[in-house]
Parts: sequence; C-alpha cells; structure tokens
Amino acid sequence: MNDLETTCGALKAPTIELMSATMLAQGNAGALVRVQAAVEGVRAVLAEAPSTTSSPAFDAWAASAPAVLAEMEAGVESRDPRRAWQAFTDPVRGFDQLGQACAGMPGW
Repeated sequence: MNDLETTCGALKAPTIELMSATMLAQGNAGALVRVQAAVEGVRAVLAEAPSTTSSPAFDAWAASAPAVLAEMEAGVESRDPRRAWQAFTDPVRGFDQLGQACAGMPGW
C-alpha cells in the first residue's frame, strides 16, 4: 500500500460516520454529539497521516480540513446542524474534495 491508499483507507470509516451523523443531525439536533465524535475521529487519522502524499488533491484537502472540522465543531457548539452540514458539503473545502482525492482507492 502507498501513503495515499493507507490514509484514504483510514479515513473511510470516520468520514462515513461524519456524513451519517451530520445528515441525521439535520432532523435531530441530539445527534450533534455524534458529529463531534466523528470530527474527532477524522482529526485522529489526520494527526497520524503523512504531511504530504502522492496526491496534490489529497494534500490540498488535508490542508483545508482543520478549518472545515473547526467550522463543523462551531456548528455543534452553537447547536446549528445546518452550519455543520454546510461545512461538510462546502464545494471548495468540504469532504467531496476528499472523496475525489480518494476515488479509486479500496472502499471509495
């Protein structure tokens, strides 16, 4: 496995949980605790990831991820699930960019 494959593989489960929790929170603000836990899961993977990979697209997403995760946390703290969703789905910095960077990797 290469660095990108390993990192994308490690991000798969916490990213799916983050998406699921953020979607659930849209109709149930009580699910924001799951959003917070999933944000922490993504952060934990990124903390162990190499500072650069073989993918400029992934590296660009990883550079913006802390700000996106912080914005999602701000949504959790303010009990604003829409804010968390907007950060997750941001067309420039959001998790779609991660999906594009990891496209073709196992499970993606």
